Amino acid sequence: MKRLLYPVDLSGNSSKMLPFVKTLASAFNSRIHVIHATLDIQEWEAKYYRVRSPEIFQQKLVKRAENMLAEFCRIHLPEHPDLYQKIAIGDPVMEILKVVEDKKIDCVVMGTHGRKGLEHTLFGSVAGNIIKRSPAPVITINPARQFEKNGARLPEFRTVLFPLDFTDGTGPVLPYVKLFCQQFNCALYLLHVIDNVFSWGQTYSLTWDPRQVYREIKRNMEQLTQEKLSGISRIQQQIVFGDPATEILNTIDAQQIDLVIMGTHGRKGLESTLFGSVAENIVKRSVAPVMTVNPHINPYRIKAQSTCREVMTAG
Repeated sequence: MKRLLYPVDLSGNSSKMLPFVKTLASAFNSRIHVIHATLDIQEWEAKYYRVRSPEIFQQKLVKRAENMLAEFCRIHLPEHPDLYQKIAIGDPVMEILKVVEDKKIDCVVMGTHGRKGLEHTLFGSVAGNIIKRSPAPVITINPARQFEKNGARLPEFRTVLFPLDFTDGTGPVLPYVKLFCQQFNCALYLLHVIDNVFSWGQTYSLTWDPRQVYREIKRNMEQLTQEKLSGISRIQQQIVFGDPATEILNTIDAQQIDLVIMGTHGRKGLESTLFGSVAENIVKRSVAPVMTVNPHINPYRIKAQSTCREVMTAG
């Protein structure tokens, strides 16, 4: 976590996420990379209408954005003189992903909601696309909710929620769970939700005995705790029946969770779509920040891929 990427839209919500960014940078001794994407006039002209003197107009846009970003960093991040600043021209998603690759970013921290109206929709779609496509984990924060909860105070990490489905998507998430819990001495809540309606594929079959499924999941969860989560002193396990998104959100509220860490895609095909929709739902509705890890393109994948499979096949 030595390189953090902090995309900003330079609205009021950008500053509301700063306490979270500063806490991570301080804990992991990270260098902060700040990026702002400004309008590409050529793309604008192709979609809407022509602009008089487009090259001059583009230069003015870039210069204005450079001044605004420099002022933002001067005011809000004076304790980070080595931070990296970049003004990009063009599609925010593509420009953010370029920086992730070029700078070997370890984690992206961004808001789920940037501005209101059309701009709100645009920035929200940026966050969604980064979550799906980034090889680095992405921490998304609802800036309004976090500011309401903490104000300008630095947030505390006391509780981490790890929803797991015991598929090959679980393994790549484990290094981040251990990293945060050990760094901040967090209590860890392990949650597995047995869907009342669908029971797809690898985890349990379509013809299933709920009591048998519960016992199997309980055994796997205890084995995972012993073998893969050593070093975390406080772990609570919970297995419930119900709708996954609803139960995860209920646990966030009931246990006053400070951070959720989960995979974006747990299973393949239809199952991937189902679990992916759960992650998307949590990102949109969670009052706590959510770290999402794409198990199929994450750098940890090769190293951690077998972690969960070993537990599932043992014995």
